[in-house]
Order: sequence, then structure tokens, then C-alpha cells
Amino acid sequence: MRRVRGIALVLVLWVLALLGTLAMGYSAISRTEALLTRNTVDGARLRAAAEAGLALAVMGVGQPDPLLRWRSDGTIYVGRFDDMDLR
Repeated sequence: MRRVRGIALVLVLWVLALLGTLAMGYSAISRTEALLTRNTVDGARLRAAAEAGLALAVMGVGQPDPLLRWRSDGTIYVGRFDDMDLR
């Protein structure tokens, strides 16, 4: 009877070790997925801001009114897009 108890204890410890390893793997995968999602969203926001900045620059340079037209003398023009400053 003692031998059976010893084998059962070893089996239970192996199962617990396996479950712990699976839990750590699942935790690592969940964290990686969350980081990947956040990076994808940030990348999309930054790309949209860059495109908005280009559109703003094209509009500024192409203004028909000479007083409103952007000059190409190094002047910094600032715009806003999605809580970001465009320069």
C-alpha cells in the first residue's frame, strides 16, 4: 500500500508541474498578444498622423491665397490630429 501512495504522490506532483508549465505558457502568450495588439494600434495611429501631416502640408503649400500659403523657408507650421501635434 505504501508503494501505491508513493507513486500517486509522484504522479500528482508531475501533473501539478505540467499544469504550472501550461499556465505559464498561456500567461506568456496572453501578454505577447496584448503587446502585439497595442503595437499594431499605435502603429496605425502614427501612420494616420503621418498621412494627415502630409495632407496638411499639401494643402498649406497649395493655398491659392499668397497670404495663407505656406512658405518653404524653414518656418515650422503646427497642426493637430487625434491629440497629436503635427509639425
